[in-house]
Amino acid sequence: MMPRLILASTSRYRQQMLQRLRLAFDTERPGVEETALAGEAPASLAQRLAEVYGSGGGRTGDSQASLMPGLQSHTLDGGGLDGDLSSGGLQNDRGASGDGFSSGNGLSLGGDSGSGGLGGGSLQLGPRSGGNASVTLDVDGDRVGVSAVDETNTLLVRSSGQAWRSIREVIERLDVMPLQVHIEAQVVEVTLTGDLSYGVSWFLRNVDGSVPDLPDNLGIGGRMLQPVDANGAGGLLYSFGVGSGVGVLRALDRVSKVHMLQTPSVTVRNNYEANFTVGSRIPIASVTVNTGSGSDNTYSQVQYIDTGTILKVRPRVTREGTVFLDVVQEVSTPGSQADANGNVRINNRKLKTNAVINSGETVLLAGLIQDGLTKGTSGFPGLSRIPLIGGLFGQQTRSSERSEVVVLLTPTLVRDPGEARRLTDEFSERFQSLRPLREPANPR
Repeated sequence: MMPRLILASTSRYRQQMLQRLRLAFDTERPGVEETALAGEAPASLAQRLAEVYGSGGGRTGDSQASLMPGLQSHTLDGGGLDGDLSSGGLQNDRGASGDGFSSGNGLSLGGDSGSGGLGGGSLQLGPRSGGNASVTLDVDGDRVGVSAVDETNTLLVRSSGQAWRSIREVIERLDVMPLQVHIEAQVVEVTLTGDLSYGVSWFLRNVDGSVPDLPDNLGIGGRMLQPVDANGAGGLLYSFGVGSGVGVLRALDRVSKVHMLQTPSVTVRNNYEANFTVGSRIPIASVTVNTGSGSDNTYSQVQYIDTGTILKVRPRVTREGTVFLDVVQEVSTPGSQADANGNVRINNRKLKTNAVINSGETVLLAGLIQDGLTKGTSGFPGLSRIPLIGGLFGQQTRSSERSEVVVLLTPTLVRDPGEARRLTDEFSERFQSLRPLREPANPR
């Protein structure tokens, strides 16, 4: 049977042209066939075909090496091997040597979609998926050549008609439009005073309904899903109905001080990781080496550690609207005093968990409590510091403050471009509602 060249493309004009060509040929004769790629990268689809049929060999161009489904790649850089969820939480990314602090906001999309964890890694766009690749398949005894062209998002397949019909069925099953998830997050720090002295979790379990704005479906306020181990602190995880997250924040603000740390909103592909960070990168001198050659040459290696508010979320969704969330939350602050090497101690509060909720609902994570102690002195300058009798001329003050970090996540399933447009229109309406009722007379 004579081999033929088959083109798979997403170009509508090219599809129409190939459709007319196909009508001019009998399906058993050598000719041109086409199929539309909905969302899968050409190189990735070629590798999956090799996994299905078995590959007699292949090569890749500028694409990265492909792994079997369920495996995760790790990159060894200056800071070591990137971490995963099973290693105990977040691992800090280490950079090059330098001086000073680096601060700002960051957001990263993508990440590995395998079964690996939400570990460290620099907050930047990951390597592009795809690239040019070619594989040779064994389809019912026929050798089939498949080439992926990343520039035109096409697959070139050289095969017989019978082999093509088998391959086309597999392509239609593998090449589907991926689901997306829109994630709204609120990371707030609540001062634990008054009714909140025992923590947010205790407050939600024991409030008697006297606090307004709390959603009615909480029993007071919601259904408790499961306990969360937050570094020994008794954390609890709650789920609320659609639109109830704002009511919870308002209720907490009525009984205590609520400080908003982070309010990111992002759309991410199903089973891919989204990272949010607000904070600074702290330089830490980790290694000092003396060459021992008779001179006093000393070399220091500086590593940069991310501090601040770091949130990592990986959603997995079904078309029915069930959302599985893998969450890693870290709030870290540098200490006030440095050691002999100039390094400061970093105080961390970490939380790692997973939850199952419905699309549009809000999940609340609480339990990251921190105790702070402030000392001070007041009195006559100089005299109040005299040993033994200094207390007669002044006084010492001690104040303690407890705070708790609360995370609210609202994932919304985006099945098609129509839902994405509706979501965009909803956000546009929110911004329109912020406009003043009366425009200024002389705008500048």
